[in-house]
This record gives sequence, C-alpha cells and structure tokens, in this order.
Amino acid sequence: MRIRLAPLAAIIAACAAAALAHAAEPAAFWLSVRPITPAPPAEGVLRDLAGVMSDPQPRPMVQRVARAGVHLAALGAPAEIAVSRWGDADATESARWAVRVQFADDGSAERFAKTLPAGGNFRAAASGADLILLAGPDSALRAAELPPPAGAEFEAHARVAAVPDDRSGPLSVYIDLNALRRHAPEAFSRGPEARLLAALGLSNARAVALRTRLHPLPPGGPAAAMLTAEITWSARSRPPGEVSRLTLGESKVGGSSQPPGSPRPAWVFATPIDPGTHPLARGWGGHIRQAASLALAAEPGLRNADQDGQDAQQRWFLKMSEHTRAITTLLGPRWRITPDEQGLVLSAGLRDGDQTDRHAQALTDAIRTLTQGLPGVSTSDRRVTLPLAGIALALTFDPTAKGRLDVRVSPISASGK
Repeated sequence: MRIRLAPLAAIIAACAAAALAHAAEPAAFWLSVRPITPAPPAEGVLRDLAGVMSDPQPRPMVQRVARAGVHLAALGAPAEIAVSRWGDADATESARWAVRVQFADDGSAERFAKTLPAGGNFRAAASGADLILLAGPDSALRAAELPPPAGAEFEAHARVAAVPDDRSGPLSVYIDLNALRRHAPEAFSRGPEARLLAALGLSNARAVALRTRLHPLPPGGPAAAMLTAEITWSARSRPPGEVSRLTLGESKVGGSSQPPGSPRPAWVFATPIDPGTHPLARGWGGHIRQAASLALAAEPGLRNADQDGQDAQQRWFLKMSEHTRAITTLLGPRWRITPDEQGLVLSAGLRDGDQTDRHAQALTDAIRTLTQGLPGVSTSDRRVTLPLAGIALALTFDPTAKGRLDVRVSPISASGK
C-alpha cells in the first residue's frame, strides 16, 4: 500500500508546490506612486479605479493597466499596482493583477473595502492600513496580497539605478518584457503592445525600469526638490544582468527657476529639449513625431497603427509638417514639469514672450489639426481632450503665463469628471 500511495503523495506534493509557486509568481509589471505630500485617497478616483479593474470588456491589457496607472497617479495617496500575468485582448480574464493603496489608519481601509462591489473577477480587502484591490481568476482573488517584482533582473536594475530610499521620487516602474512576451505572445508579436515597443525602440529589450530621484533644494528655492529620472534597460542580445542606464533631468536649479508669484511645488523636473543636449533630446518636432507614433501605435482601431503601415504614417507626418512647424517655432529650447492639485503642468519658454495669448491660441489650433481623425478627440476654446491608450487627457492652456506657455494635463475619470 505504501508503494502505491507514494506516487500519489508525490503527485499531491508536486501539485501543492506548483500551486504555491503560481500564487507567489512575481510581478511582470510593477508601478509605485508615492506622492511627496500624501493626501487621503480620493474616494471617487478609487471607485473609478475599481471600475477599470473589473471592466468585463475584452480590452487590450496595455490599455487597462495604463488607465489604472493614471488613476493611481490621481489618487493623492501612496499606491502600487502589480500584474503577475498578462492577458491577450481576447483573454483579459487570465490576467492577475492587484493594487495596494495606503490609508492613514486601519479603519479607513476596512470601511472603504466594504463599499466596493465584490463578485465576478474583482475583490477588495483591507490589510491593516492598506486597501488591496484584486482582479483576475479565483486563484488571484484568494491571494489578498500584492505580488512583488523579484528576481535577479529586477535587482540588477535597482542596483544600477542606485536610488536610495530617502531620495526616492514619486514614481517607480519595472517591466519584465520577457515575462509579458511569455504570457501574451500574440499581443507582444502583432498587437498594440508590440507596436508600442517598436515606437519606443524597445523591441529587443529584456526588461526596462524607471526610478525617480529627489534632489532637495534649500528653503526659498523654486521647489522643494529637483526631480531626475533614472532609466535602465537590458537587451536580450546581451547577457542577463547587464543593464544600461540614462539619467534625465537637472539636479540643480540652473535655468529652471520658478516664475515670480507662483506657488512653490513639491518638485520640478526640468530638461533641455534641443538635439544634442542629451541622448533622448530630439527637439520639439522630434518629440511631436514620437508622441504621434505612440498614439497611432496604441490605438488598435486606427488604420495607421497597423504594423505594416509605416508608409501611411509617413504620409500623415508629411501632411501635418506645416502644423508641426507652427508649434516648434513658438517654443523655446527648454521645458519643465511641476505637479499641482489638478494634475501636471508642462511649461515651456516662448521665443516671443509678449505674445503669450496668441501663442496659446496658435498651439490649440495646431493640436486640433494634428489630432483630427483620432477617435474621441474634442476641442474647445483653450482645451483639448485627447485619448491615449484608453486614457482621456485634458490639456488646458494658460494664457496668463507671460513669457512661457503652461499646459495643464489632467486625467479625466471614468465618470467623465
């Protein structure tokens, strides 16, 4: 009897070990948002986030996660999102992903967890002061934890970026592209994910990460800190653990001082944009072209987004070259990003600072023309609403900012507010 039971016991033990290993599967996509001055989580944004996670529509996972990431950034509270499995467009329910939001106390997290609908492929649970949102198959809903990024590749990227905890900025991202390719080979060979990687020059990447670093400024400075971004990547053509690094942004005030009378933001990210100033600087025209390529790649319904549609994209760029020049001739060689209570403010110096109002109108008109034909785009006097990978971004131009052009970028929630 022992001889007969031994193989059965071995099978049971192997299945149990496999189940434990599956439950502990590390995150292939991991994003951490840590506001400099945390606020209580916006409950309306949390409900919108739960709606994105439990959406039954078979949307591409790149859109679902991008939308969730924008909601995380708008929460006002420290939060993380992790995806341990990816789903193709026709198998979204196979994805296993979780969100953790930090509340100020245990009672608030537990109270809010009870207000969110449960059932289907979604569940909310409180774990101390953390609210855990889970989406995916039953095995994911039983986990009640956030799968952490793990493995030698993640550690290699963290080691090369070398951002100490006390200097860590508001955003960290790690993407194990090899794991995502295994989970969703179709999406990462011919889907929007593949086109986005190609547009970013990451088709051969094994993993990519971004970590932000704070450089504190003395009191009375233009911001509490300067922000820099450490971008790391590894290539499949190179040995595992071999990681490259690029730093973006200025660690000192330099030419990015805060305009007089403006409130002091928590941080400022400033960098030149003219070609040759750093490896990713392409000038305004090059960055407009890059943004258009990403938008075309991310929309699966657009004819120009086909993998074989390079000629169509080129015709589009040639058609819009006049409007692109209208933008590039207005803006100076530097730009900056600062946070405010509504989102992010992108600022650029103007070559003719006395014509700010006219420039804002010219920029609105140029963007209206550049985005015509894209589904979901709407424009008003000084506002352009753009869809990007399932996210609606509202760009509002501030004509009162003399000598510079301010564009406020604010996410629009699922409820349209």
